[in-house]
Amino acid sequence: MASPTTSVSISTITNSVAAGYAAGICGVVVGHPLDSVKVLLQTGGRKTMSMMATPGHLPSPTSPVPPSAGSAFSAASGGVVPLARAASVNAPASFATAQASTANIVTVAAPSPVVAAPPSSRSIRALYAGISGPLMSIGIIQSVNFALYDSFRRSLHKREHPEAPRDDYLRNDSYQHVALASFGAGGIISLLTSPLQVVKTKQQIMVWSFRKAAADTLSGGMRNFFTGFVPHLFCDSVGRMVYFTSYEMMKRGLAKYRAAEMETDQDNKTEHPIGITLPERMACAALSGMACWSVIFPMDVTRCKMYAESLSEKGKIKTLDIMRSTYDEKKSLRPFFRGFGVTVLRAGPVAAAVMPVYDLTLEWLTNQQCIC
Repeated sequence: MASPTTSVSISTITNSVAAGYAAGICGVVVGHPLDSVKVLLQTGGRKTMSMMATPGHLPSPTSPVPPSAGSAFSAASGGVVPLARAASVNAPASFATAQASTANIVTVAAPSPVVAAPPSSRSIRALYAGISGPLMSIGIIQSVNFALYDSFRRSLHKREHPEAPRDDYLRNDSYQHVALASFGAGGIISLLTSPLQVVKTKQQIMVWSFRKAAADTLSGGMRNFFTGFVPHLFCDSVGRMVYFTSYEMMKRGLAKYRAAEMETDQDNKTEHPIGITLPERMACAALSGMACWSVIFPMDVTRCKMYAESLSEKGKIKTLDIMRSTYDEKKSLRPFFRGFGVTVLRAGPVAAAVMPVYDLTLEWLTNQQCIC
């Protein structure tokens, strides 16, 4: 039979998994359209892909057109060969021969860039491009993330306060514990989120299906799924540390202020609600989300550019090279903050949805367990 300690640990982990799943789904639905706008602004909203001379693709300027096509491909003329001119080059012996030889001739244009539509011309539906992957996986990933975060917090608090009630850490653990727990959980979960982030960003840029974006990434080898991992690790670990810690600080600060109000107004018999309200939780979460993105934004721009670069470059893409080229665009740090306003706008409502949903779901599940 399982000991009380074991049963408590299993139940608390289950609670944090369920709360994390609910929070993750809410975050994706609310934030994905603005995330698409952010990615398009950071990467310039377009990416050129060279295509091969195969059905459905165009040849490169240096690729010869097969003789059977009956055309003389000219890079100097932009790669366009009129049918009549192509026929005269081949000098068919008769009209029938000419007809047969020109039947397979297709007017071939020079390599055309595949250009992603700018944010302003996209429909709301197009801004949800790339949501399939996150929607299928984000619940699981956020469940794992919050379970790790909650377990680390609980373990660190239990080590210092072994006799404390099992849910005491939710209100009274130190901010250092919150920072360490969120940093560690973010670092571990980045191993799972990196491949999904690469595929999702390609979907957003090119409006591809999940399968096509994954196939393009896989064409460069498994290593391509971890393109931009260094800036991604920074964003997931440091970003979550700032996000969770600032949220706890603001939330507890408001709770202490409310408690002081209650003590002050006891003589006047003025009643105040215990704890903080849902709008206050949402405000704390929104501000913490904005603080998080303010810290990690330059590295987020770097990783997005690395993902976009991997569309045409299948070799190793170095973080420092991308950062250097980004700086050289304007010879300043300004390119590192392209799309900053949209991102902060996105961070507010997404964070306001995610953290309160997680908090309230976890508290409700814990209370239900206590009643049982």
